[in-house]
Amino acid sequence: MPANGRPDNLYAPVADDGGERGRNWSGHTRRSSLYTRAVLNPSAAFAVCAGLAVCAGLGAAGVLRRTGALGRRCLTELSLR
Repeated sequence: MPANGRPDNLYAPVADDGGERGRNWSGHTRRSSLYTRAVLNPSAAFAVCAGLAVCAGLGAAGVLRRTGALGRRCLTELSLR
């Protein structure tokens, strides 16, 4: 018997362990998570991450262009490559 006096199920199942989802739980339980979806669909997860990276890059370039951090010379050099 464990120290707290409750039976454990290390070697044999207990009479009422609550089941997989917890029969006595009345709160919200998610069936899946973002991590599980990403692991089950790696190509979709890659596409989402790539899209976010492109959006972040375009947003950063727009901010730099508006603030003048990239001068006309830098933009011209970048477009010549």
